[in-house]
Amino acid sequence: MFFLLVLLPKDPANAQQYFTIPDPAFRDYLDKNYPYLLNNQKQLIIASANSFAGTISCMGMGIRDLSGLEYFTNLLQINCSKNTLEKLPSLNALKGLTHLWAEECGLTELPEISHLKNLQVFDVKSNNLSVLPNLSGLTSLTYFDCSINKIVLMPDLSGLVNLESFYCYRNRIEAISSVLNSPNLKIFDCSFNNLKSVPDLSRSTNLIEINLAMNFISELPSFVNLINLERLYLYNNSLTMLPVLPPGDKLMLLNAASNKLISIPDLSTKTSLTVAAFDHNHISFSDIIPQVAHPSFASVFIFNPQDTINDFTNVSAIVGDEVGISVKRDAQINSSRYFWKKDGSFFDTTTSNSVLLKSIKKSQEGSYIAEVVNSTPGLESLRLIFKTVSLKVSECGASSTTYNYSIVSNSCREGAVISIENLNSSALNGPFKYQLVTKGVKSLWYTTTQIDELKPGVYDLIIKDKNSCLTELKNYILIPNAEDCDNVITPNGDGMGDYYSILASGKIKIYDKSLKLIKELIGPGIWDGTDSRGEIVPIGLYIIVINDKDKINILVLN
Repeated sequence: MFFLLVLLPKDPANAQQYFTIPDPAFRDYLDKNYPYLLNNQKQLIIASANSFAGTISCMGMGIRDLSGLEYFTNLLQINCSKNTLEKLPSLNALKGLTHLWAEECGLTELPEISHLKNLQVFDVKSNNLSVLPNLSGLTSLTYFDCSINKIVLMPDLSGLVNLESFYCYRNRIEAISSVLNSPNLKIFDCSFNNLKSVPDLSRSTNLIEINLAMNFISELPSFVNLINLERLYLYNNSLTMLPVLPPGDKLMLLNAASNKLISIPDLSTKTSLTVAAFDHNHISFSDIIPQVAHPSFASVFIFNPQDTINDFTNVSAIVGDEVGISVKRDAQINSSRYFWKKDGSFFDTTTSNSVLLKSIKKSQEGSYIAEVVNSTPGLESLRLIFKTVSLKVSECGASSTTYNYSIVSNSCREGAVISIENLNSSALNGPFKYQLVTKGVKSLWYTTTQIDELKPGVYDLIIKDKNSCLTELKNYILIPNAEDCDNVITPNGDGMGDYYSILASGKIKIYDKSLKLIKELIGPGIWDGTDSRGEIVPIGLYIIVINDKDKINILVLN
């Protein structure tokens, strides 16, 4: 007789009845508060843990390992803050979890939590996290806090459709690329990060507070739809203008101090404002004066001090010139006084935003600022400082002038006549004198701008002003061969037809009639009848080739 023994596998759900909790502090917490969850050997009764539908609050118990928590599949809330955990066990089986607090635990990573559809509060503030898990499945989440960590990149937030409070301050976040789609969002705090921009918040029309302070933001999207906004923190950014603010009168606090604001809108009708801070910006009186109409201006608005406004404009001038200096702002304001200073020393007072320096001297070189006060009641203590110009004064008018010349006429018999034009010279630096130099030979000084009897060739131009300051323009004037002249040169040094001018740019090669290369030049330039050794070539016919294509026949006589 034979018997067949069949071994049936155990039900996986009942394969393990108990779990040994490795952390003594966590085991002691359960033994003290929920002893019925443990057997006589202080092991976790898995079936009891599965059915537990309460709260585990084990703050500051010295727990290092929460292994065993994964069996509390019906757990509603857990607060494990202020323990030394580094990481949490798997939480995806805790389908009923609604609240998770894990502040100050030293966490360096988080488990997957995207299946926790019922999670409403997620707080992992003050840890060592650099990355967050996928948040897209947390559709019930209303409170999120990952502040005071080391997070650089924020995951997709578009699935958090019921979010009410969002905190991520004091991280290293550089960008939030996703759009927050929650119409219930009331608080958005991303202060103390590395943000340069923020996502569109226009759908979150119930926002009460936005905190973007201490970032690197230079531009913000419009806030015009945020009609319930009460508090807006923007201080310590790089904003040059405020975002479009919502209409109405709900805004109570606006702190935009320490930015680069150059203008602000009229806020005098927003009577609910209790703080409007704009100190350490670049705002001038044209934008400050309208705010005085606010019924509580003195106690609400902060403008003092403003940072120095404008950058210095570099201005070069010549002794004797006139130089106008202006703050370039507030020209329409007639209730201001301007105290002008050079290198910190006062020299003039005006009621307009500009001052004219006449017939300047070398001693007036320096940096000019204007300190501006305004007589509008309430602004008496405010003094704005504008940088204007950094002035350099030259005693040499010749070096600061732009020159041009034109050939008035050119003939073989009488030579060329040129006219020199001083394009931006000051009459106070004249009269100018001119000298021409060719092949090391200097002409006399000319006192008129018209010079005649010039032979073909290349000339340096030297200009001297009334202070005997010189400017030399090398190879500046080029006189071509006159059209009525034959292509003949006589390089005998008598000053008559000694060289041939070549106006074209490029490579110039000179051959004799046997096509032997005599000399090479770079045009424009002149050929003085010499070969590559500097010796006068024999009498005869020569060919000038420009850029290997254009040819000019020239006869050399002696």
